[in-house]
Amino acid sequence: MYLTKKSKYLPYFLLLPSLLLLIGVIVLPALDAVKESLFSWNLLKPQFREFAGFTNFKILLSDSIFFSALNFTMLFIIVTLSIEICFSLLAAIIVMGQAKLMKSLITTIVLIPFMLSPLIAGLMWKLLFSYDGLINYLLQNFHFMPISWMGSSNAAFLSTVIAEVWRSAPFVFLLCLASLSSLPVEPYEAAVVDGATNWQQFRYITFPLLRPTLTVIIIYQTVLKLRVFDLVYILTGGGPGTATLPLGLYLFRMYFRYFEAGTGSAIAVYMLILTVFFSFFILKYMFVEQRN
Repeated sequence: MYLTKKSKYLPYFLLLPSLLLLIGVIVLPALDAVKESLFSWNLLKPQFREFAGFTNFKILLSDSIFFSALNFTMLFIIVTLSIEICFSLLAAIIVMGQAKLMKSLITTIVLIPFMLSPLIAGLMWKLLFSYDGLINYLLQNFHFMPISWMGSSNAAFLSTVIAEVWRSAPFVFLLCLASLSSLPVEPYEAAVVDGATNWQQFRYITFPLLRPTLTVIIIYQTVLKLRVFDLVYILTGGGPGTATLPLGLYLFRMYFRYFEAGTGSAIAVYMLILTVFFSFFILKYMFVEQRN
């Protein structure tokens, strides 16, 4: 079929390569995970494979470790994302008032943590949080007792939050800064004439205009944090016990420690369901079109 510039099929034809790539990388593996979750089989004994229906899902619903991993993952997402958005938005507003050269310098420095891989970031923070590491050394210099960061649930959770915020906040900061830079100046000029305070300008002008950007940030970061693995694997290993065990690490253990492929696939399906649910919820309740 001959496609001209005015053909109504041209946009779909141009999107076809990306669509095929998404199908091959995302859709087909997801469907395969759904299929594998319906079977009961061990990777060490692939010949003993039998259809189990929803048995694997029922097993997980009665598994305390699964719910522990789910609770940690949800709390991890809420705490880290809240800190990242508040801190990054505040930092972006402050940087917006700087000179162009200073703004470029600050942005370059802030983005350095985001350039590091999660494995490197996890290893670096593990050294910092070790009992004889730099953080405890500084605490002792200020006459505080050293903390066993990996020895208690609360301290281990705090260490994962600090490491994740340090690594992910620069990305949120960059999007907020770019969005603030593209906002129109006319509403602010009108607000100044009407005598609006800085807080009123932020509440009634800046925040509504940033709503689409914040929606993208929340969805993207939620999906990434929902399957967090490498940072926590290096930093705490999911410990102590299962205190910092995320769903991604539990999935890894189920596959490569216990070799339970069916149950591991069921965890992946639960993670897929959570991803779809959160994306739908955020799009429905966060991204609200402004009405006249």
